[in-house]
Amino acid sequence: MWLTMADITTILHLKNEQLNQLRLAGLNMAQSLLTRARQITALNHFVVAVGEGKVPRMHSLVSISRKAGDSIYAILEKYDQAVHQVYRPMSYEEQDFQRVFLFHKLGGVAVAELAHRTFGLPSIGTTRRHIVTQPLVASPKMPTIAEMTQNLEHAFPKPEVSAILSTGRCRGGFQMMADEIKTETRMRWDARTNMILGICREHGKTYGLEFKSMAQAFALRDGIANNKVHLATEVSCLHFSHQQSELVLYKATVLAVSVFSDDPRLYGARPFVISGTCKREEVPSQTLLKNACEALSAKSPDICRRLYSLASDGDTKRRRATALLTLISKVMSDSPLHEKLGIMSLFNYLCGKNDLTGDIDYKHILKRLRNTLLRLKCMTLDGVVLTPQLIKAHLLNASMLDERGINALLSPKDKQDVKLMYDLLTSIACLPDADATNSPAEQQTRGLLVLLRKLYAHLLEAYTNIDLTLHQQLTHLSAAAHLIIAFYAKEKGGSMPSQLYFDLMTMIKNAYFCVAKTQVDDPEGSFWIILLGSDPLEALVLPRLQPTFFN
Repeated sequence: MWLTMADITTILHLKNEQLNQLRLAGLNMAQSLLTRARQITALNHFVVAVGEGKVPRMHSLVSISRKAGDSIYAILEKYDQAVHQVYRPMSYEEQDFQRVFLFHKLGGVAVAELAHRTFGLPSIGTTRRHIVTQPLVASPKMPTIAEMTQNLEHAFPKPEVSAILSTGRCRGGFQMMADEIKTETRMRWDARTNMILGICREHGKTYGLEFKSMAQAFALRDGIANNKVHLATEVSCLHFSHQQSELVLYKATVLAVSVFSDDPRLYGARPFVISGTCKREEVPSQTLLKNACEALSAKSPDICRRLYSLASDGDTKRRRATALLTLISKVMSDSPLHEKLGIMSLFNYLCGKNDLTGDIDYKHILKRLRNTLLRLKCMTLDGVVLTPQLIKAHLLNASMLDERGINALLSPKDKQDVKLMYDLLTSIACLPDADATNSPAEQQTRGLLVLLRKLYAHLLEAYTNIDLTLHQQLTHLSAAAHLIIAFYAKEKGGSMPSQLYFDLMTMIKNAYFCVAKTQVDDPEGSFWIILLGSDPLEALVLPRLQPTFFN
């Protein structure tokens, strides 16, 4: 009531300003809600579009749009263009190039092109420029040291070797592994070297394998017909009776290197020799293994490691070839290696040049131990023949498994099944001692099975128990070696084949040699006996070599 006209006018202006601000705030809120609603609708459209899966590699499209700062509407517009194949995201990751490379190697150009068109992966040309590979040289005849050296340069490229040397943990050793792979029997033309592949190295030396005209191919055809040269093949064949035809399997020897290290980049198998064989010469691998050892010795200074052992799966002829290279002379009594090994009355100190030793893959040996129990001759210990029926009866009495499970373990149908091998040896290794209520014959047989139980338990513990120290593993192997010597001295071939006895002792001896060599070369390093054997070659290399190098 005391306000002047000017004051009332000022209040009216303030009221009008507040009303205008509230009206503008309401309009802004409505506009914002409308925009958010449109964006939510667009995001729902985007979710539906992603769910339809019409655009391969949608993550690449979104990634490119985010880097460019595009809105959801721009992303949907690019999606629509990609659906109509007007726009294609070109930002590729390393795994995309690796995937196309795998498609190309496994299925050829057609499969890689199909993956490029349908999955939005890089083209073959782009992949080739991004992934620069150096394929291994497959030897048409007996592999030469020059060919092996060239492949070793690919297996151990200089940038990777430099990175390994920079870590300072490059002392120790590596092993060479040997095995075979199989493809169809036929001659092949290698476009990179212009050589004819598929001929056995044993008899192909008398023929010219460089393809200059069809005369070379015709000469090889006539030589194969006259049995003067052979396609690299294996004795066993697969028959297709409905076609009245025969598919003979091509067999090629593969040599690879595996470094004794905890670095995943190193302990994986690295192949450096691919050579066809017909398996018809007296000692087919001696020259091959000798040349490979020389090539590896020349490569050893580059990676600051040396060759410790030659590993294989127990092939008969390769066993003889390995023995001729690794059983030459005894370790010098004044050498550091002999000092680490110590003096053991029953130990075999024979080795090859540079203390080289042979090795047999432990899984193959364990499978052959199971096969010894299932052979027709059976297994004899202390004059008692341990037939499968006798073993089955004791397993049933001990309630180890039901009858159906024991029959599966003792089935001789699949002698290469690793799971059955582990289950049978473990079941015997867990047999309890005989009860006083059993008959004398049962107690005698159970006592022999208990001795066998100890042998299998020592071997399985050494290679399957991850909680053991290296000292404990070597202790188990030593106990197994003494049991094997006792069994074989008593029953000779009745307890196990002589080849299996030799391979068992070779495997255990090599483990001791490799540990001692590591102590000499790298006193502060570590060693794992699980890395011994040819398992890295079979598990990692052989499934990939066949399509890559022979198709």
